[in-house]
Amino acid sequence: MPLLSANGKKLSPAEIRMNDLAVGLLLQRFQAVIFSYSPADDTLILKTAPDTGGPVTLKVSHFAASHYQVAPSDLEIMPQLLMISSHFRYMMNHSPEGVLDCAEETSGIWFHLYYLHRQDDSGSDLVVGFLSTAREAESSRRELNTAASRHPITKLPLTDATSALVDQAISRLSPGEKGVIFYFDLSDYPKLIREHGLSAAESYIRQLADVLRTDFRSGDIIGQIADDRFVIFFNGYFTIDVIESRAQHLINLFRKVRTELISPVACNLGVAVTGSNGIGFSQLLPKAAHSLEIAKRRGQNRYCMFDE
Repeated sequence: MPLLSANGKKLSPAEIRMNDLAVGLLLQRFQAVIFSYSPADDTLILKTAPDTGGPVTLKVSHFAASHYQVAPSDLEIMPQLLMISSHFRYMMNHSPEGVLDCAEETSGIWFHLYYLHRQDDSGSDLVVGFLSTAREAESSRRELNTAASRHPITKLPLTDATSALVDQAISRLSPGEKGVIFYFDLSDYPKLIREHGLSAAESYIRQLADVLRTDFRSGDIIGQIADDRFVIFFNGYFTIDVIESRAQHLINLFRKVRTELISPVACNLGVAVTGSNGIGFSQLLPKAAHSLEIAKRRGQNRYCMFDE
C-alpha cells in the first residue's frame, strides 16, 4: 500500500526519505524505539536509530510464544527490548493505553514507555508504542530522589519507594498468582544499641541487608520501614505450604547474621498474602503488621500469616 500524506496525496520518494530522516533524528536524539506488536501473527516490529548508523528495523517473530526472549544478534538495542519484554504482559492485559516509567535493572537507564491498542486499516488488532530514555536532567533528578528514598546504612528503599515498587508488582499479578509480604523486625533493637553501641548495631543491620539480598531472588523487593523493621515482597504461583516454608526459612536465616560484637538476634515475622490486583501496599502492610503483633505474642522467632 503506498504511503499517503494527511490530505490523501501519495508521497513521493523524496518525501518518504525526508520523513524517514526526521524519524531517524527523533529516535537518535531520545535513544528511542518505535514498536508495534500484532497479536494475530505474534510479531514484534521495532524501529530505532543507534548512534552508530541510520535507522534500523528489527522484526521479532513468535515473540509471545518464545516468552519474549531475544536472540543474541539483537544485543545492540537489548535494553529497549528488555523493557518492552518485561512490560509486555502488562500492556496486553491492562489499560488499552498508558504511560509507564521504569528503569532497566542491569544498566540503570530510565525509560518512558508509551503504548496504545489500536486497529490497522484491515481491522486487525495492534499494540503500538514509543520507548524513550529519560532526559539527562530528569535522570539526575531521579537519581537524587532514589538516593533520598534509601536507608543511609543499608541502601534499601524506604517506605514510599517500597510502596511504589510493591504497588507496581501487584498490578502485574496474573490470574492465580500470589503476592506475598513478609514484614519483620528485630527483637529489642534499642537494647542492642545500649549494649553494643550505635556503630555495632548499624554494622549488624548492614550485614542483615547483605544476607537478605543474597538469599532472595533478584526480582524480589526488599525494603526498610525503620531501622529495625523490614519488608520483603515476592510473587509467584505458590501454595500456602510453600509460603510458610519460606517464612520459616527467613527466621532461620537470622542465625547466619552475625558480626564481631553481635551474635544472632531473634526476630518475628508477619505475613500477608493477596491474589488481587486491586489491593495495594497501603492495604496489605497493615495486615502483615497485625500478623506480626500476633506472632510477637506467641514468643520469639515466630511467624503468623494473614491470607485474604
